[in-house]
Amino acid sequence: MKMLLNAQYDFMKHAKMFLFVSLVSVVMTAAILIGKGLDYGIDFNGGVLFDVVVKNGTSISNLRKKINSVKNIDVSLQNFGSARDILLRANINHMDPKNLMRIIKQKLAKDVLQYRRVEFVGPVVGKELEKAALYAFLSTLGIIMLYIWIRFEWQYGVAAVLGLLHDIFITVGLLAVLRVEFGLSVVAAILTIAGYSINDTVVIFDRIRENFSLHHKKSYAQIYNLSINQSLTRTVMTSSTTLIALLVLFIFGGPALRSFSLTMILGVVIGTYSSNCTSTPLLLWLKPTRDRDAFVDPIKKMQRSQ
Repeated sequence: MKMLLNAQYDFMKHAKMFLFVSLVSVVMTAAILIGKGLDYGIDFNGGVLFDVVVKNGTSISNLRKKINSVKNIDVSLQNFGSARDILLRANINHMDPKNLMRIIKQKLAKDVLQYRRVEFVGPVVGKELEKAALYAFLSTLGIIMLYIWIRFEWQYGVAAVLGLLHDIFITVGLLAVLRVEFGLSVVAAILTIAGYSINDTVVIFDRIRENFSLHHKKSYAQIYNLSINQSLTRTVMTSSTTLIALLVLFIFGGPALRSFSLTMILGVVIGTYSSNCTSTPLLLWLKPTRDRDAFVDPIKKMQRSQ
């Protein structure tokens, strides 16, 4: 803890290396997404979902063999709580939804005791959800950039949004590598990551703004290093406690929360890195103004004018 309280790490000395690592990561992520693509769930592809209770001694492998004996059915099964609670997802694959549900029920008839939930998402609804998710993401980015532009300057807004895009893009790429099902819960996690990551970045930017007005003779690099080191204890403590909660959720939350918690874990780690090693180094090239009047809050400016 003392190392964090009295931190004097020279982050800006390695600014070029940090940005190079980020650039390489983005390029590799793009190649992965082009090559593998995302494993879209039924929320976007369309399909059926069964939440069932099976008889004692029924194994997932036997159920999978029975269903896979039918051609053109792409199905995934997983335990949902106890060994008898099973969640089954099947993509439509150009089949008639009613026919698909009928076939699956026939194959499960001898093993299922109770159907607790049966859901169907059509491909048209899936496309609408995909558009809604994209609009939500773009709206979030736009509002965040507008807020930072008003609160600080346009250079800070550009650096923050580029860092945010870096976080989300690499997180999505890792989901593609890990073959995590991309559904609405993952979209919710990504939007949560955006809020978490930008909060950490704004704390550092606020320190930069204050230090510009306090230390007129220090260089840009010295101000940025000072600001990051002053925020380091808060960053490490916040990220650590958040990760502990997410790890507990990942381990004990069950399949329904696993994709959400895993996405959040990846996003918190990447976001913590980018706030210190991507967004702030970008300001070395963007060079925001050091005029003292530029660091007065908009509300205070209005009060002065009155």
